Amino acid sequence: MKLTTEELTFYRENGYLIKYNLFDQSEVKQLKIAAENSVDAAKLFINNNMYGNKPYTIDGNRFVDLRYNGNTTVQFEHDKEKENNVVRVIEPIHHFDKTFEQLVDSKRLVEPMEQILGQVHGGVSLWTSKLNLKRPHGSAFQYHQDSPYWEYDCKHNVDLLPNVIVYFDDATLENGALHIVQKSHTKGVLPGRVNEDFEFPGFFTDKNSFNEQNAVPIIAKAGSVCFFNPHTVHGSMRNSTNQSRRAIILTYQPLNMPLLKNGRIRNCTQHHLYPHHHLSSTSTTGRRKNNSLQQQERTVKPNRTSASSSNDEDNENEAPTIELVKARRQGHSVPSTMRSNSGSAVTYFENTARKPTHAEKVQSLIESISKGTMSTIHHTNGYPYGSIINFARIGNDRIITFVSKLAEHYANIKKDPRASILVSVEQGEGDNLATARVTLLCDVEQVVKTDLEVHSFLNKHPKAYYIKFDDFHCLEFKVKTIRYIGGFGEMSWFGRNELIDSEPDPVVINGGGPDAVKHLKEDHHDAMVLVAKAFSGLPSNDIDDVVVLSIDRYGMDILCSMTDGKRRSRVAFVKPLDVGDSNDMRLASIAITKAAREALNVNNNNNTSKL
Repeated sequence: MKLTTEELTFYRENGYLIKYNLFDQSEVKQLKIAAENSVDAAKLFINNNMYGNKPYTIDGNRFVDLRYNGNTTVQFEHDKEKENNVVRVIEPIHHFDKTFEQLVDSKRLVEPMEQILGQVHGGVSLWTSKLNLKRPHGSAFQYHQDSPYWEYDCKHNVDLLPNVIVYFDDATLENGALHIVQKSHTKGVLPGRVNEDFEFPGFFTDKNSFNEQNAVPIIAKAGSVCFFNPHTVHGSMRNSTNQSRRAIILTYQPLNMPLLKNGRIRNCTQHHLYPHHHLSSTSTTGRRKNNSLQQQERTVKPNRTSASSSNDEDNENEAPTIELVKARRQGHSVPSTMRSNSGSAVTYFENTARKPTHAEKVQSLIESISKGTMSTIHHTNGYPYGSIINFARIGNDRIITFVSKLAEHYANIKKDPRASILVSVEQGEGDNLATARVTLLCDVEQVVKTDLEVHSFLNKHPKAYYIKFDDFHCLEFKVKTIRYIGGFGEMSWFGRNELIDSEPDPVVINGGGPDAVKHLKEDHHDAMVLVAKAFSGLPSNDIDDVVVLSIDRYGMDILCSMTDGKRRSRVAFVKPLDVGDSNDMRLASIAITKAAREALNVNNNNNTSKL
């Protein structure tokens, strides 16, 4: 989501820019959950002194520094009459929850920041992240600039530290809206209030150096954002309501620059909702190359009917050319009566529409399910021994679990480190052998139980408090090779490198696929018939009906009712989905329907905006 020329000009002239309703309410809900979970985690860390608490006060206000992920500061609500236990601010916050990690990489934030920083081709990295909770009747914060706090720690020009605040709740005058002083950024770092009784003089901006009459309240709905310059003077009023006004402030900088608090580098991708969707060390050192996503996109040219021009030029809004191949999946010995039956489960059609690789499907499985059956060689009798475990991904290249030294698996891997993990989709009605599953063949290695491993695991399994017990050890699965089975006849072996060069599918991870399938079936059946006629590769005049079976980032699997039976095929989206949320799928459906109408020479004035 790039800024228009007008928006970028407004930002540069005024020192801020509001983008309303940039995130939908389902995303906002996840951000609220992440915020409250993070506060609970911070309180747990402090109350149990888990990370070497360093408490202190500034001007009577309570702070606690935690040695968590380098250094995390928890600031409590300002109340000089008593020790207040209401958390006001946590900084940095992005490493507390995978939802915040996703947000940092959101294309809707990263692309504008690249423009603001002039890093359109170079990318950006994170400087800091801050959770502002603004609890009921929470205190005001006086006018200040961010740049004076940062100029001594910043390794580059402090001008290159733009902020964006993302609102989790509606911001109103009553709940302490942020106030921005327009054009106050133009003079750089302004003098502080040095003649007042503060422990750290200069913390707040001298009132004589800016015109408070130019202050603008940022009134916005949850999901809206406001970009603002590091020199822009801003402050917030007291929350006079009984509801929180929660928000996160993310500060970006040029690529390959260290974070404020811990000195690591946290470069940003542009994937939300599939950004990296995990907490990992790779998040601070750049992303592993994803070969499957770096493949050149197919030349896009829909199948043309005789009514279409034969010399239409390709363009980026058209769908891929389809080549259809009838095939029988590998290896099965199929009775002749079934082979001749066009509706047989083992007769299907393949085309060139892009689909997820098996490695991508495996990454999606292990990210979305995170439990399976671990099998080891028993240390006394030598037989395979299997039991259910929970696990967690850390990046694309690490899978960990926690096992007590009392467990059989722990004794087994001490004698023989070879193991496997079977991960399967949830079993339901029908033949379970038709469902997808993967077996990972691994060597198991005990690794040090650090904050990264503990937090990554608890992020997936929040009730697994027992992993902090002294007898629980962290085991890492060093994957050697993978066997994927997607159902009858769809199977392959592949290696570790192919796995770690692949990303999970955002549609699968966010669980929006089934709802989108239902929506298309119930509300946009006629549009899907047009799409199938244009792009399935099947004879369009023979297609009577269409059912959408599944949706992924690249397209849709469909089942077409033909005059001579049912045929399964596939339709690719105009371009792969970056986000995978409901809005992303809606826009993809609109684009492919429009392309289908053009390909079939159908009136495209029909309203597809309601998809």
